[in-house]
Amino acid sequence: MHLDPARVKHIPDDLLLVVTYRCNSRCTMCGIWEGDQSGKGEMTPDEYRRVIPDSLEHVNITGGETFLRADLPEVVAAVHEAAPRANLTISTNGLQPSRTKRMLPDLLRVLPDIGFGVSIDGEEAMHDKVRGVPGNYRKCIETVRILQEGGATNLRIGFTSMGENDAHLSRIYRLAKSMGVEFTCAVAHNSEHYFQTTSNHNVHVDILSRELDYVAREELKSPRPKSWFRAYFQKGLGDFASTGQRPVRCEAAHDSYMIDPYGRVFPCNILNMPVGNVREQSFEEIWVSKEMDEVRHVVRNCKEPCWMVCTARSAIKRHLPKVSTWVVVNKLKAHFGMNVVPLAPAPPTPASTADASPGAAEPATPIAS
Repeated sequence: MHLDPARVKHIPDDLLLVVTYRCNSRCTMCGIWEGDQSGKGEMTPDEYRRVIPDSLEHVNITGGETFLRADLPEVVAAVHEAAPRANLTISTNGLQPSRTKRMLPDLLRVLPDIGFGVSIDGEEAMHDKVRGVPGNYRKCIETVRILQEGGATNLRIGFTSMGENDAHLSRIYRLAKSMGVEFTCAVAHNSEHYFQTTSNHNVHVDILSRELDYVAREELKSPRPKSWFRAYFQKGLGDFASTGQRPVRCEAAHDSYMIDPYGRVFPCNILNMPVGNVREQSFEEIWVSKEMDEVRHVVRNCKEPCWMVCTARSAIKRHLPKVSTWVVVNKLKAHFGMNVVPLAPAPPTPASTADASPGAAEPATPIAS
């Protein structure tokens, strides 16, 4: 589906595509698994083919647990056909290594460079505890190995910090490096419609900030530009945990959005503000609607604390000069073993102003390497 810039002011380039709310994990920071597990009414590959715009550059295919969809290769094929320029990533809890192995050849035939993100939230005992499934950690490691041996080259391990596991973040970063895969991280967020919980409040800011500072400095030492911008995200995550503010303005409902398994369109996975259903209206009708414009106004004045890659990625792109300046200054500092400067939070957007510039912030205490 093509969006005509002459008719559509905000062309989206980033989609969080939730293909199922079924889940075989029992995570302490998420309530998806406590909801409806029937899978009835989930969107079909043909529906995805019709409703996804070709403007997209990034699509995170997530759940629930994505590999519980028997038609996952068909879903991926449909998304790729609809948005051929988009980088696609499948997020998984890694609990089904055998099923992953069976599906992998079909997935790679559709898109040889498709990404996979496997969640690991701590060393073995910790990961199994917070994910609520004995043996989960070992299955995750097996899944990463299966993906590597099966020919997948775009792999990452994703860590979610939730308080009790904060001190494990740098350990899982080193695990990812030892396995030759990339590393991403997040802080457990609250969300009524997506994570289906409001009980995440217990991150240990001092521990998490030290862990993230270490990881950000290591990423800044990398020769890969992608790692430098991940460092910006990671430092922003620590500063967000400390202040509750994001370093750059959110672009949800402007550049990015979410579709749930039943076709409902949301600005993001935090704001519980559904704006239409692609089964009942065209995506363009929803995207240019008065209701979506009202949501954009809410986003510009949003008080919900969040800093997640699904909305941060487009925000970083939109504010690239500011982010690049931070990267250049702090890459030099990282190479000389100096503190990585925290990010100044973006101030609230005045009702009459579209853009704003952040102020200064004091340096953070570094972690011992």
